[in-house]
Amino acid sequence: MLVVVGTTNRLIGGDSYSVDSILIHEKYDSSEIRNDVSLIKVSRDIKFSDVVQPIELPVEDTGAGVDLFLSGWGRLSYPGSLPVQLQMINLTSLSVEQCQGVYQNINPVFSSQICSLTKSGEGACHGDSGGPLVADGKVVGIVSWGMPCARGYPDVYTRVYSFLDWIQPKISLE
Repeated sequence: MLVVVGTTNRLIGGDSYSVDSILIHEKYDSSEIRNDVSLIKVSRDIKFSDVVQPIELPVEDTGAGVDLFLSGWGRLSYPGSLPVQLQMINLTSLSVEQCQGVYQNINPVFSSQICSLTKSGEGACHGDSGGPLVADGKVVGIVSWGMPCARGYPDVYTRVYSFLDWIQPKISLE
């Protein structure tokens, strides 16, 4: 597995880094899609530049009605092909209660998750999983699950703020 940084083209450009290890949350539950968070350690330090910068972790929780930004390499429709150019979309967060109401008889939604919905036809799709959900220059969510793809249901993300106590000691080991 490789991590590629510094390009918005899936096929060319950027710098590649080998993956040294992947740390999966010890309480990850695939049946409920809970604690869906992992960290990737690359084999050497990433070289920062004008186009490659670290992103900050959130210092406060994300409520409802917050402007969000999602980017990813996921499919534009399902079934469909993967895009060559990085896709980006502006979204708005929903309350956990709104999201729980929509998914009540489908899958549980936890307070450790963030939901977003703009309109049918817009949102995350296959291939976006693990991608960053950003608010105010901070990574607040990680693409987790939803009703693929952009069918008018909210997309569900792991709430990074809920996992700071798990993330921070692991990234401070170096």
